[in-house]
Amino acid sequence: MSLLHTLLAKKLALRPALYPIGVERNLRVLMPDGVALRTDHLYPRTNAPCPTILLRSPYYGARWSRSDMAGLLYMMLVPLFAQRGYHVVVQTTRGRYDSQGEFTPCCNEREDGLATVNWVSQQLWFNGSLGMWGASYDGLVQWAVAG
Repeated sequence: MSLLHTLLAKKLALRPALYPIGVERNLRVLMPDGVALRTDHLYPRTNAPCPTILLRSPYYGARWSRSDMAGLLYMMLVPLFAQRGYHVVVQTTRGRYDSQGEFTPCCNEREDGLATVNWVSQQLWFNGSLGMWGASYDGLVQWAVAG
């Protein structure tokens, strides 16, 4: 765990990290229309079943920059979940960064979100427990799936 993650966890008063983490980057999750969305999977290195947190965002991508505060926030926070026993699936929404398709706000979020939930449910590491996390547009994509 990096010094930054240690300090951030202390500042947020999180319980201590339980696991080292693994990372699968640049997974391509296909949507029903054939568009591939860039997806990262961070996970605790354990054989114990762990719940999953799904975060879909137009702000997270492979080419985030230090001036992109939302991207920096995700890069700092997401590993904290995995270190504490959660699979974390972070997906860049359609048409943003390395995800294919065209970004049309609020247009494809329900279908893409449901397809992603379906993809998560088919993974061998999925234990049946799924939550979503995020605020602002990231919260909107949660409501789209929940509806």
